[in-house]
Amino acid sequence: MTLFGYIIWYKFRLILDNSRIRVPYPFQWGPPTFHAGEAFAMMAVSFVSLIEVRFKKFLFAVTTLNT
Repeated sequence: MTLFGYIIWYKFRLILDNSRIRVPYPFQWGPPTFHAGEAFAMMAVSFVSLIEVRFKKFLFAVTTLNT
């Protein structure tokens, strides 16, 4: 192991051995939940954002053609 690799490993071990820092484990707060209403709300927001971006690009194209 090179000196640089040893220094990095040593710093990594310091972080892991510190009791104030923990690596979270999966499902720490319970299993994930799914709500259909929230999923449809996110789809609606994505669709509105898509339309808004397309409309802004269209307006930009129209205004640059007229000048």
